Amino acid sequence: MSTIWTDSNGGESATTSDLLRLPLEIIISVASMLPTQSGACLALCCRQLSHILGPKSWKSLRRAPYADRLHFLSTIAKGLPLFLPCHNCLRLHHISAIKWPRDISYSRSLPLGSWTAYRHLYNSLYEINYPQIQLAMKQHRSGIDIKFPLEAFQYLEVGHDYESPWKVVLYLANAQVVPEEFLMRFQTWTLVPGTEATRLSKILNGITWCIILVSTTE
Repeated sequence: MSTIWTDSNGGESATTSDLLRLPLEIIISVASMLPTQSGACLALCCRQLSHILGPKSWKSLRRAPYADRLHFLSTIAKGLPLFLPCHNCLRLHHISAIKWPRDISYSRSLPLGSWTAYRHLYNSLYEINYPQIQLAMKQHRSGIDIKFPLEAFQYLEVGHDYESPWKVVLYLANAQVVPEEFLMRFQTWTLVPGTEATRLSKILNGITWCIILVSTTE
């Protein structure tokens, strides 16, 4: 079987595919033995295969288990470097839809976010979603700048305690890859005047204090 392509200038060029040389019955038989996600990928190879296999590959994929559908999206995304498979809605999203973790806003929900997002402190606005880690590791491994460096995870938040106005809390976060694992470091610093160190010690009763931290300079 030959595949005939027509270009925009009206000329014709012939492209022969080894797969399309096979009888239709063999192609259909082979496709029927493939996993659901692989059959759908095969139908995407070219229009002729899509026409031969028909819509059943897509219909069966809609009824496929979650893992099969996610595997299909992940396979498609390998050829689309600017898209990322979403584990929540099982769709491909452009990477521009995924904002940096430190780009926090009260007025919007996090793109591709979910209840499984990690938040170090319950009262902090800073949280990390899995797609953000995916993009950071993708840029690290490929070396291609997709505008999602590790600096995207650097964060500093200043918290004030209304019950203890003399206390200021700093929340810090940063990320690194060591050697091929994504690591997050969170720090919490509590700043108090030297005159209030005793009061803070009573509030945090039972915690051992470093003598350097509790000492005051006259």
